[in-house]
Amino acid sequence: MSLKLTLKPGESVLIGDTRVEIVSRGSSTLLISGSVPVLRGEFAVDADTAQDTPSQLRLVLQRMYLDANVAIHHDAYFKVVGDMLAEYPNSVPFITEINRCLMTGDVYRAIKIAKEYLADMNAPADKWMLSGPESKLAPQRTNAA
Repeated sequence: MSLKLTLKPGESVLIGDTRVEIVSRGSSTLLISGSVPVLRGEFAVDADTAQDTPSQLRLVLQRMYLDANVAIHHDAYFKVVGDMLAEYPNSVPFITEINRCLMTGDVYRAIKIAKEYLADMNAPADKWMLSGPESKLAPQRTNAA
């Protein structure tokens, strides 16, 4: 079965370790066959720009997803998680959820969670909580007066 992607000008996609960027004036449709991992550019982190700990976490998750051997990235992952918890103590629920995704083999979901959460690192500590039987990371509800 083929994966069909439609990309707008300037958008990119990682197909394995190769970045494909659309430079045409119109959108382009790609049909991708095979078992190589595909990651849209909006979820990708460039190794040259991953300077802070949250970006380094996303980069390690990206490498886990794109590499067939996830285990070779465990040391780097645990190091960056330790750094993350030291710098951002309120990220414990977030890290817990990413770990759950990794334990079930859902690295792509871990990348999505990381992108969503890390986009707002200045959020109050109680913004995120673990909830539901599937332990999904969900925004905490507040009662408006």
